[in-house]
Amino acid sequence: MRWLVSCGVVVAAGIESAAAQRRLPWTAPPPALALGERVRVSTWEPGFPAFGSSPFAGTREVRLAGTLIAYSPLDSVRVARTGAVTLFSTTPERTVYWSTVSQIDVPNGRNTLAGAAGGLGGAFGLALLGALGERVLGCQYEHNCGSVWKATARLALYTVPVGTVFGFFSTRWRRVY
Repeated sequence: MRWLVSCGVVVAAGIESAAAQRRLPWTAPPPALALGERVRVSTWEPGFPAFGSSPFAGTREVRLAGTLIAYSPLDSVRVARTGAVTLFSTTPERTVYWSTVSQIDVPNGRNTLAGAAGGLGGAFGLALLGALGERVLGCQYEHNCGSVWKATARLALYTVPVGTVFGFFSTRWRRVY
């Protein structure tokens, strides 16, 4: 018990307050980014997402992922969109002014571990959903309800590899601003 209390005191002393951890975007120095680098810029825009901008709609956060074309810190960021989104986009390049930028991210490797964990979580969720369906259909009266853990193990044989492949082709992002 003493060991647990002393560890708790050390952890509490080492954690900064929430106000100290939070850094407001406009107080942070601009990041050093190179042209041609892959970035994801989050910005605030007015309007509904489906119908374009509207003077009566509230603001929404928009994320633009692509290649950095022009970068002048504290003025603007120009991003050329990449990926499947560019096929349906009317504007393949977007200029975002610095006053509306809320976050800038850069790629930080593959996301295979999170994909595998997502596959395992999906298997568990499907097993729970199946168990709920069995209960609704009355398996408890016949005493032949299946085990959620066995169903999770069976489903994980399919969902974990699919999640790993999905995670391999997705990107983790690291915040730089």
